[in-house]
Amino acid sequence: MSEITFTRTSIRPSVNTAWFQTPQSVLDHINSTYRMRDGDLLKTEVMLSDDKLTMSLINTWRTADAHAACLADPVIAANIAAMDAYNSQHNIQVILG
Repeated sequence: MSEITFTRTSIRPSVNTAWFQTPQSVLDHINSTYRMRDGDLLKTEVMLSDDKLTMSLINTWRTADAHAACLADPVIAANIAAMDAYNSQHNIQVILG
């Protein structure tokens, strides 16, 4: 199987609107489970537009199955649900690709 790149682009209405902050415990879980233990998450890159309204999070995974397994992880699923609720509440548009 080949690597897969997944991009999540968020567009906020104003620089006064804070981005969702993933809790450190979730970041630790991602690092320990998907980076260090399995090595499935190969690379993460964050890009911010010059006007600071658009942020892209680009993750490269070893396989599509590894990415799917991460999305099925209850810790990750709960974080995505919290992020989606926050973004909806704060009018942050999300484009998945």
